[in-house]
Amino acid sequence: MKTRTTHLDIVIILVLSNFFLPTSMSQKKIRRKDYSGYQVHRVNVNSSDHQTLLQTLFQLLEADVWKEPTQFLSHFDVMIPGKSLTMFKDALRDLKLSHSLRIRDVQVLIDDEHVTHGKRHPRRTRRFRFNQYNDYSTIIRFMKYFRRANSDIVSVVQVGITYEGRKIFALKISEKSDRVKPVIWQDALIHAREWVTGSTMLWVANRMVQGYRKGETDSVQLIRNFDWLLVPVWNVDGYLYTWKEDRLWRKSRSESGSMGCRGVDLNRNFLTPNRGGGTSSNYICSGVYQGTTAFSEPETETVSQYLKTLNLAAFISVHSFSQLWMFPFGYTKTHSPDYSDLDFISDHAVRAIYDLHGVTYQQGPVVDKIYKVSGGSVDWAHEKLCVKYAFAVELRDRGEYGFLLPKEDLIPTAEEYFAALKTVGRHLMTTNSTRSSLCNDAIG
Repeated sequence: MKTRTTHLDIVIILVLSNFFLPTSMSQKKIRRKDYSGYQVHRVNVNSSDHQTLLQTLFQLLEADVWKEPTQFLSHFDVMIPGKSLTMFKDALRDLKLSHSLRIRDVQVLIDDEHVTHGKRHPRRTRRFRFNQYNDYSTIIRFMKYFRRANSDIVSVVQVGITYEGRKIFALKISEKSDRVKPVIWQDALIHAREWVTGSTMLWVANRMVQGYRKGETDSVQLIRNFDWLLVPVWNVDGYLYTWKEDRLWRKSRSESGSMGCRGVDLNRNFLTPNRGGGTSSNYICSGVYQGTTAFSEPETETVSQYLKTLNLAAFISVHSFSQLWMFPFGYTKTHSPDYSDLDFISDHAVRAIYDLHGVTYQQGPVVDKIYKVSGGSVDWAHEKLCVKYAFAVELRDRGEYGFLLPKEDLIPTAEEYFAALKTVGRHLMTTNSTRSSLCNDAIG
């Protein structure tokens, strides 16, 4: 009897024969990558076997997985090149897996992000627009103007350096005081394509200073009780690359070996136990490549050294997308001894978000809400810097636009985050200790 060969069989044959197409998005020299015809699909998963097979299929198709299944969500969000769509759909049909279209043409959304960018007057810094995405040079000009206009409480400080030799800057907001105040650290764009995070960081800095000037109680108390460090662009090299060559580039831009691949996932490059476990990789062309060693990258090494000099009350790393307010751990399912306090403050943060615009965020440990991952900055800050209140926040949305959030959502997203941030700040002003219980017996 003749056996029908399915598209799934073809995938298996290719896997067994070690035939993997090169990950061209990593290996080729890309110039203004065109995403015309690329689509984002949500693929529902029925079993762990399907999940493993789909991961292989996506590698074969040169697909970019935007979101993986979790213990709460049984689907992938994945971007498929136009040339691979037919094989993708046929393979899913053989697997009897359902899928739905999320983004019909990725390039259309990318083009929309840039519609107004060329119509501005880039030298007129007072016209900085928080309701659209801004390139790196515009961000730096705004930071300098913001510092000059608010020189009594705002400064720009260097916190690190990049692989390509660029300085990593933070906005420091601090009211002069005779005492050494605890620091609340916030960073954005450690992943280059998560543009909404940088926009949010700048809006929050501006809003906090405006509130301080107007005598608003929350902003005055936040600035009076804490020093604030806000990093709008951590992965500077990668962010520049997203504007010039590949909008959806994620990693840094370091040279990663003889295969021609570039970049390290900086949020897999911190020192945590179980290095390489979970959603991180030793494969240099992977989008979640962890690097040769912890802190192998200048972006993580130099910033981590700077962080060690601070009296940190909180560490907040801002990402997109999924609408999550998370806390340690990512590398293990074991709960932090500070779980109750972290869950309590996270619950109040997501309630503040919902009360503002009716948008629902979920809270919980990283490993529960997304996936197991080692080398994350939040786990490192909690364990090694002894920061009790360490959070990883995933901003809007839940997959309708993903990394390509429309400009209309930028300010509402920032407003929600600021509402949650004020809740965190108010809690920290009343707590007895911001030191992680993991470090209570440590010296220093």
